[in-house]
Amino acid sequence: MAVAVHIIPEQMSRQDYEQVIRQLESSGAGDPEGRKFHAAYGKHEDVHMFEVWDSAEQFDAHRGRLVEILQAAGVDCGTIDVHPLHSEHPD
Repeated sequence: MAVAVHIIPEQMSRQDYEQVIRQLESSGAGDPEGRKFHAAYGKHEDVHMFEVWDSAEQFDAHRGRLVEILQAAGVDCGTIDVHPLHSEHPD
């Protein structure tokens, strides 16, 4: 079942976000299997992320690497909420 993932780090700046994305890409985890959509949003010093995944299991396989890279960038990963989608096509 498809899931929505809401990642709410503690005070992640846009600069931090860009660093995290670069690290994910350079580690080979920039386009993980099962992730259908990724977006970052929020104020310059308070960036959050929203993703859509094919399944919670696929996100869970990526979660550890994401948290590791966030922490390496000095970002507290904060809250990560995973919810089932009521629509397989959130467009």
